[in-house]
Amino acid sequence: MSFNSDLMVMDEMADCDMDIRCSTTMVSAQSCSQGGHVTMGVDADSLLKLFTGESVAVLYIVNKKEFFGIKKANKEAS
Repeated sequence: MSFNSDLMVMDEMADCDMDIRCSTTMVSAQSCSQGGHVTMGVDADSLLKLFTGESVAVLYIVNKKEFFGIKKANKEAS
């Protein structure tokens, strides 16, 4: 993995307690000729930051079972 990969950047942002927001609220998904369109729900503050250009949306598709399994294990450990 290159030093400047998206995952390395996200890991550094998380380690430095920077402004990262996670939404697992999928509103819709539709297929199209290019692949698909995904609509996600976010909180009002995240939406405002997207509108003002302070934030950018970055979409990762991850394994649901693995994601929530790690999230649960981390919550139980804290």
